[in-house]
Amino acid sequence: MAMILSEVPKLLVQGITKLDKSMLAMAFDLSVPPLALLVAVLFGYAAVTGIAVMLLDVSPLAFQLTLFAIVLLTLAVVLAWRGWGRKIITFSTLLTVPVYVVSKIPHYIKFMFNKQKTWNKTERD
Repeated sequence: MAMILSEVPKLLVQGITKLDKSMLAMAFDLSVPPLALLVAVLFGYAAVTGIAVMLLDVSPLAFQLTLFAIVLLTLAVVLAWRGWGRKIITFSTLLTVPVYVVSKIPHYIKFMFNKQKTWNKTERD
């Protein structure tokens, strides 16, 4: 996540100023957030836009586009699981993804408000 915030803007500026398609592609590739964060943001945005549509009588287009994005993401995950993931995880395990996403939310909130300043080396077996 820190790399997204620090490196993507630099790569975008360099890619645009140098007209370098490879650098722009790298920036776009790097800008994709972790899947759990993407799911949390999509559902959060759907909730906010859904409430806005109900309470403020605004156009439902943003809500509809968010629901469409959720459908496409769900379809992509199910197709990827069906094509390759069935050998790795069971369908019942796949159904626990929402629990996993919710469990990651505190980590993302901590990242936003309490940034880690040091590198923690991961223990290896």
